Amino acid sequence: MFLKPDFSSEYEPKPGDLIEIFRNGYQHWAMYVGKGYVVHLLGPCGEFVLILLSSSTINLPIGKNNVLKQKLLKVVSSDKWRINNLQDHEKQPRPAEIILREANKLVGAVQLYNVVEYNCEHFATELRYGNAESQQAGQTRWTPEQETCGRQVHVLGIRAFSQQLRN
Repeated sequence: MFLKPDFSSEYEPKPGDLIEIFRNGYQHWAMYVGKGYVVHLLGPCGEFVLILLSSSTINLPIGKNNVLKQKLLKVVSSDKWRINNLQDHEKQPRPAEIILREANKLVGAVQLYNVVEYNCEHFATELRYGNAESQQAGQTRWTPEQETCGRQVHVLGIRAFSQQLRN
């Protein structure tokens, strides 16, 4: 379901627009690239993001291509969404041609993912403005399902780190 943005009367996204998707307990961010498609960054457990565990975070994409190009409505599913070019009042967006070229070049790439330092909002804002920022990093409360995913990745990270030490 589309939500009218607070600061815009536009209902149809244009290439280069940031899309904010309201998930359970957090927002997922994507870059609209036209013809009904978005490019977005997923964490190592799909959209589930990593949590801080003890004093460190784990950056494990686990070999998955976590930069995807998908139909906007497939990514949104039954969640609410809106166009939210959140920093346009402070920053000049880059030209749409540059945003689209960079977004499409990243499709299929494996990016490091860190809920605080580089998440889906960082990814999307970096494409639009040339500077990675996230307003929700550090503010999100995780659901039990998201925390379970984080623990699983944490265990995998410890195993991988231990193997690295042995080699």
